[in-house]
Amino acid sequence: MSDDAKTETSEEVSEQQKMVPIAIAEFLNGMVSPADLYIRLGSAKDILVFKSGAKFEQERLNKFLDKNITHLFVSYEDLKKICDSAVSFAEAGISQRFLDMTKKAFLLQNATSSVYRSFENLGIELETFGAATKTADAVLEMVNSDYDILSMFEILHSADHHLAGHAVAASILAPVIGYEMGFQRPATMKLLALGGFMHDIGKSQVPPEILDKPLARMNSAELKEYQQHCLRGAEMLKSLKLKSDDLMAIVFQHHERNDGSGYPQRLRGQKIHPLAKIVGLASEFLNMVMPNPRFNKKPYSHDEALSMISHGFGQPFEKDVYEALCRVVGKKENKKAS
Repeated sequence: MSDDAKTETSEEVSEQQKMVPIAIAEFLNGMVSPADLYIRLGSAKDILVFKSGAKFEQERLNKFLDKNITHLFVSYEDLKKICDSAVSFAEAGISQRFLDMTKKAFLLQNATSSVYRSFENLGIELETFGAATKTADAVLEMVNSDYDILSMFEILHSADHHLAGHAVAASILAPVIGYEMGFQRPATMKLLALGGFMHDIGKSQVPPEILDKPLARMNSAELKEYQQHCLRGAEMLKSLKLKSDDLMAIVFQHHERNDGSGYPQRLRGQKIHPLAKIVGLASEFLNMVMPNPRFNKKPYSHDEALSMISHGFGQPFEKDVYEALCRVVGKKENKKAS
């Protein structure tokens, strides 16, 4: 039976059922669909094209893309199955030696997109937090394998979900900076990876029309709403009753700056959690070299970003953290050149 015939004879989903879009690029050849997946024809007509348990074939996925069908849809109730599957696939793939860095980074990107999609649609709960923790563990496994970190950022820049691409990049860069500074205990490395992964979760509570605006174009009310993402992220973690004041401090303080110019409390120097300083600088650097494509900004080179952080902003970051970032970037650039 042809693919078109399969589509025509597939079931239609109820208009009342809430559906969530997922980019076709996230479904890889050979993966097994963990839930029923649909294509959308018109505003309220969803047609079943992959039943739960069906194996994805690249040729068929490409046919959808050829028809300008870029997303498949899953029911709200089955969204967690998609997340669990993406995280498990990433965990399994990263442990395989025969997969190259590009494929492993792509698996991480997909897992992170799925976790952030769950945050936005299901809220944060212990199960979704568990998926984030597993993804951070997978990140550390890649970092410990000494992959080309700067090249990974280029791959993650293409993420369908900008927050997810930024989150996984921060979860890679933060522990690398920390290690360079001498923070080598596994528990600390995990905190930095998970803190990098979770630092912007509060943005899921910020209206999209505000997130889509460059900071320079926000009015005072919009800027105040945007800056609330630090507090909201910490509150989301607090609601889980986690016994991790360090993780909540990273999320709450990652926009604080050493000179008191940050937010939400304008803390200075030693009053800022040392790991929040690392995640904050990692995030700022990545904002420059991996811009949000919705802003249509040209990314800065790594050297330009370091120069702007050092001179253009009056060095609001702690010197030791900044110098560690410079060493990390310098090592990777030298390795790339050789």
